Amino acid sequence: MKRWLAALALLLAGASITTHEGLAAESAVVLVYQRVGEADRHASSNVTLAQFEAHLALFSAQGYKVRALPDILAALDKGTKLPARTVALTFDNGFASVAREAWPRLKRLDFPFTVFIATDAIDAGEPGQLDWATLRALAKDGVTIGTRGAANRPLWRRSAQEQRADLEHAIARIETEIGQRPTLLAFPDGEYDASVQALAPALGFTAAFALASGPIHAGSNRFALPRFELSEAYAAPERVALITSSLPLPVNALEPNDIVVAKTLEAIAFTVDRSAGRLDELACYQSRVGPIAHELGPDRHVRIRLKVSFQSGHNNRINCTLPADDGRVRWLGLQYVVP
Repeated sequence: MKRWLAALALLLAGASITTHEGLAAESAVVLVYQRVGEADRHASSNVTLAQFEAHLALFSAQGYKVRALPDILAALDKGTKLPARTVALTFDNGFASVAREAWPRLKRLDFPFTVFIATDAIDAGEPGQLDWATLRALAKDGVTIGTRGAANRPLWRRSAQEQRADLEHAIARIETEIGQRPTLLAFPDGEYDASVQALAPALGFTAAFALASGPIHAGSNRFALPRFELSEAYAAPERVALITSSLPLPVNALEPNDIVVAKTLEAIAFTVDRSAGRLDELACYQSRVGPIAHELGPDRHVRIRLKVSFQSGHNNRINCTLPADDGRVRWLGLQYVVP
């Protein structure tokens, strides 16, 4: 831990850090914002203007490459190298402050971004939502418009027929109003199951995003891509510098492999790819609990025993980090839901 904290201090001071060329060329970090500059009542879904401007200053001053999300995905598909510290900016739920506060600031810096909208809220003219005229202007300006479906409710909790109807309705509304068919999906609340994952490509989506933390890379599941959430409590420039410089912690043989799990689940297991290097500084954390112990077995097999049971209706997450040789941190985020 001391090593990557020291590297963070160097980064913020403007010093260069030797990059992990292989993984840096094959990974990117996707950030998710919701509201910008709506601090009065929405701290859990908002970043302040001061925080947002500090993030943009960091990206500008420290050599980050803010790229359009479709371009990053295309590069990963083709095996095209990405610059080190490639970042994508996304905004969920289609709040009006995205156009009012974020858009002009991002436009001045020529930073592309993606907005994920729920069409029912826009059609209903709900207060604080973007409207179709503004969304058309955003799209004309090159902003990528993705969707969270129509009703903006977790799709995995609905029948297969309801899932399809919700997404088809959202697609049709966006095509009608904007003239573009959305190809990127953000799962409401970041939640999904195997049926929703299978439906997404069948409806023409090329990628779908959850809310587990971690970088995306060439080996990521294209229909369960991670993003780092930002809100007032988690938007300090120091944290943003840390997560946007993170590298993937690639694993396989994940058990359980489905994010929908029983409350009786006791442990999570996976095997860490050898490209991650030594595992003696691996650390794992459980949401609302803190650090949790893990067992390292033969062939880089890791078993994490939960300290407390996952709960229905709660954000159940596991995050594991590992210092990289260059002082940055590798990051794996796992997200689970209980029916």
